[in-house]
Amino acid sequence: MKRRLSLIFVITAIFLSFLSLSVSADGESSRIYDGAGIITDDEARIEKALSDFEAECGIPIRLVTTVGKNSYNLAELGFVYGENLIVLEINFYNYTNTYYYYLDTFGDAYDKISDSEVDRILDSAAVYDNIKGGRFADGVEAFAKLTSRAYRGKLQEPMWSTVLVSFIIALIIGGVTVGCVVYSYKRKLKAPTYPLDRYARLNLSSSECSDIFIGSTVSKVRINTSSGRSGGGSRGRSGGGRRGGR
Repeated sequence: MKRRLSLIFVITAIFLSFLSLSVSADGESSRIYDGAGIITDDEARIEKALSDFEAECGIPIRLVTTVGKNSYNLAELGFVYGENLIVLEINFYNYTNTYYYYLDTFGDAYDKISDSEVDRILDSAAVYDNIKGGRFADGVEAFAKLTSRAYRGKLQEPMWSTVLVSFIIALIIGGVTVGCVVYSYKRKLKAPTYPLDRYARLNLSSSECSDIFIGSTVSKVRINTSSGRSGGGSRGRSGGGRRGGR
């Protein structure tokens, strides 16, 4: 009897193992959790992109799709909070037929990928346009490449490169500005002058020229002031309450 039970147990284990291998052979992926049922084609490309990422970075990565306000649970992915993991969540709102996507980092990935790098990855045209357009394989491939560079510290441009580019742009802007000023000045020099001697005969340098005043009048009016009124105006301008109220 014990031998029969042992034989049945072994046969069952072999059958389950064979069934698991068959499911994997049919294309079922351990890295893709398609809860929304939107990954209908190119699953092999997505699986390869995620597998290549793990080979480069040595950290697990998962693609999760959800519907509406639903979300995923780390336990469903086989992880607990604090373990190293990167998750790309694509959320499908069937009411508006719109896709939203998120990058979640856990463990070591949270420290290695900064917030600015997350924004740069998610705002990339290759990621945004493809995922929003339902071209998930193209979007995931672009996402995996950018995230791999960010995780390995190669996404941010070197400081010297940023300074050099800024310096070149400043030189170009300064050169254009100086060129415009010089061109404008040369145009003024080439402009025709007004022929004053053709319309008026003036000898402005002659010593005979002198200023002639026909007449002048100076009016003086005395104004009596009150010392009390003057003191009141001074107090009004220096009131501390009004200044403090601003």
